[in-house]
Amino acid sequence: MITGKLTYKNTEYDFSLDGDILRLAPSVPEDKNNFSLAEAFKRGTSFGSVYLVGRIDGGGEIVMVPHPPGNIEDNIYSTRIDYVFEFAEDRRPISRASFDFEELNYIYKSVPYEGPRPFGEVHEPVYKNRQVFFFNKRPVLLNVIRFRKPYLETTSDKPFKVATRLVFDFYETKEVRILLTYFFLAKAFVSFLCRRTNPKINSIHLFEKISGTYKDCCDFYPMRESMFSFEPKEVMDRYFIPQKAVAGNEAKIVEDIITRNLYIAHLPSSHFNRWTFTPADFILVTAAFENEFKRRYPDWRPKHNGFIRLSDKLEFMGRIYGDIINDFGARLYKRIEEPFDYKQCLKRVVETRNDLAHGDMSGEFRGLVFLDIIVVEAMVYMLQLSPYGVDRKKISKVLKHLFFGEKNGF
Repeated sequence: MITGKLTYKNTEYDFSLDGDILRLAPSVPEDKNNFSLAEAFKRGTSFGSVYLVGRIDGGGEIVMVPHPPGNIEDNIYSTRIDYVFEFAEDRRPISRASFDFEELNYIYKSVPYEGPRPFGEVHEPVYKNRQVFFFNKRPVLLNVIRFRKPYLETTSDKPFKVATRLVFDFYETKEVRILLTYFFLAKAFVSFLCRRTNPKINSIHLFEKISGTYKDCCDFYPMRESMFSFEPKEVMDRYFIPQKAVAGNEAKIVEDIITRNLYIAHLPSSHFNRWTFTPADFILVTAAFENEFKRRYPDWRPKHNGFIRLSDKLEFMGRIYGDIINDFGARLYKRIEEPFDYKQCLKRVVETRNDLAHGDMSGEFRGLVFLDIIVVEAMVYMLQLSPYGVDRKKISKVLKHLFFGEKNGF
């Protein structure tokens, strides 16, 4: 539990943060003429625009982003907290963020460290030449760092393992909104490579730059996202896009996420949910397909030269990626011992999309549509991977790795 004091609109409060629950009690009677905390809780807060800043008992500063609405009982305010910035001292301008997601250790093929016990952490960049993307018209340097950390498994006879961090270097800022955006970008990058939006967050550190040297000055806790990181090791070890497939294009992927040139709104929330679909999920996946198709083939027109229908785009994909689609479909339908027929798959997808467009949201899919939509989702990745230099042979391998957990040569 963290305790301390904070001031909001000229009123001082004693606070306690227990997990993600914040409780506040006015130290002195509230000034009713000011915009009170009660009004803020009733109205709610918008992303990154309203946050609470306090001093921690014993030293350090804390910045908290609340999750509205809050409760008021016996003059005690309580609310959930989505994000916490905990500074060791006073609040500092930040110019580096280091993201330790467990999935990065598999994506970047983390291996046990077998050398002598090092003194402290030893950092080794994966790339000698750091990549660059742009955010708010300013360059951000992206690097991937390997570092040694203790094994947590008690059964391991190795004291350390080599782990991986994603690192952003940027123009210094104190803005909560900007710092949160960097976190969302890093999380989206890992989510894209894992086909799910719940990567396991080990730790996130923020740094200030002093005389050319970066000093770790703040721990960042995404309370809201951390609650959903629960995938077992077996899932993290098998279902992802290997780094080798997109090596050198990480910054391009992040920049495409920023500019919305990479559609990720359809990604499932967990490994379990990746094989189940609601009508809303179906709409999101087909929207992702149409969005990525337009990006990949902006000038394409069907032979009838009329309105471009979903069926036209799916038929075109069959002509371009037919061998990959048929191989993927055969593997997928083998699970239920059914033959894969792309023409029938296409027909069912189009009919279901039309039913949903006309208001049939019953939630029950007819026939094999629950597998057909996974085929469409695989086609989304086909369209997305090609601009990052992934050739046809590698695309086929990536799909087997990402959807079926087959490592096949990576």
